[in-house]
Amino acid sequence: MLEKITNFNPQMVKWAREQAHISINSATGKTGLEIKEIEDGQLYLNYPELRKLAELYNKPLVVFFLPEPPKIKNIKASCRTIPKNVYDELSPNTIKMIDVARFMQLNLYELHNNLNSNVYKFHFLKDLVDSQEKIREYLNFSFEIQKKIKKDEEVFKYLRDQLYEIGIFIFKDSFQDEDVSGFCLHDDVFPVIMINNNNTFTRQIFTIFHELYHLITGTSGIDFINDDYMYKQYENVSTYAEELKSNQFAADILISEQEIRKNINKVEDVSFDSINDVAKKYKVSREVLTRQLFKMKMIDFLDMEEYIYHFRLDYKRINKNKNGGNYYSKQISYLGENYLKIAYERYYQGNISSRDLTKYVRMNLKSTSTLAEYKGWGTV
Repeated sequence: MLEKITNFNPQMVKWAREQAHISINSATGKTGLEIKEIEDGQLYLNYPELRKLAELYNKPLVVFFLPEPPKIKNIKASCRTIPKNVYDELSPNTIKMIDVARFMQLNLYELHNNLNSNVYKFHFLKDLVDSQEKIREYLNFSFEIQKKIKKDEEVFKYLRDQLYEIGIFIFKDSFQDEDVSGFCLHDDVFPVIMINNNNTFTRQIFTIFHELYHLITGTSGIDFINDDYMYKQYENVSTYAEELKSNQFAADILISEQEIRKNINKVEDVSFDSINDVAKKYKVSREVLTRQLFKMKMIDFLDMEEYIYHFRLDYKRINKNKNGGNYYSKQISYLGENYLKIAYERYYQGNISSRDLTKYVRMNLKSTSTLAEYKGWGTV
């Protein structure tokens, strides 16, 4: 028999239902659960039953464990570079991911007692936005380091750690919306980047810098796979220009014109093979490199379009393990080791209870304990 969860908040179950504009009778009929008894605190649920409610209400599971409804900033207002039409057409799955990121941001405030001791380092970046070279230096991400790291997955992990050191937290999840690579939530204390784990690591790396530009310039933003379609259809010139800036910012950081010329110095050197070799060497996507070559006038527009057509599915990550891989490795990948260490440290220091810890790491008590043993952090 599955373990019943006793520490979820019935009032938050009611809040989530009301936020979804679903009646008690409708929720009962769709889930087969006694919703009124659950909201009255008379009936406990197991995790599969809670997940069923979370899916119906389109809310992350963590919301059911909050002590009260969250006081969340208006993210729509913060996304100043996104036209209202584009934001309003975001899929329910993307909205759900934004909710997940906002609750993780609230967790950060709670775990750190509202203080991010490293965020001042992030604010220094605002003076460097026009110099990719200085930003690379500030992040200790030279081209030599970039080339020395053997795998693109390791580059992602390295950058995640570097951004953590300047007060930016990166979380991941499996987005159900293929059109979105990730997004960021601007905040003066806990800026957050959320990445779609379904994409290749080269695309995830690009998204880090795309969103970093938004954070530096003081906005929340969303990285769409096809920015041209999303923004041009609404003929919002200023918005589209801003997204182009963020894309170019990311591209210039990942592989500069100077670095490209060290490998492809003449128009005659441009080919599928040379693009493949350089992209692999610098752990960047072939599309990013192709766009840089067009910017450098080493290929014309039609050539760029032809190359990109062949690379159009490069962003999709192929899951070689049909069973989904190790559960605990996935949790570490999603939440990040730095965040998990903070949560467990607060528990071992006696600052939070084991129930609090399960909320912060988004697992039941047994899995929370197993993860600690898996990492060699102790017992729960």
